[in-house]
Amino acid sequence: MVAVYRHRETTERPRRYTRDMTREERLEVMKILAAHADTVGICEACARTTRDLAHEVARGGTPSKDDLLKTAEEAERVLEQLRSVRDEVERLVTSVG
Repeated sequence: MVAVYRHRETTERPRRYTRDMTREERLEVMKILAAHADTVGICEACARTTRDLAHEVARGGTPSKDDLLKTAEEAERVLEQLRSVRDEVERLVTSVG
């Protein structure tokens, strides 16, 4: 695979991606990576909640009103986090593009 690093074509990956980056660029990249890690964690939590709810219903059980309210509250918290991640990604896209 041929990749372009810092405007030069090469088949070798640099030993360290941050070598030619400024401190500010590294901080921005770290923000992006942290946002992606948060998003993965949020998606995992949503998948676990969905799985657990599906298992409960499949067993013929009905979650209690309190459990459903807790799930709804958690979903709202997750949606707010995702909005924050989306806003940051959109900000970065605008600043780069």
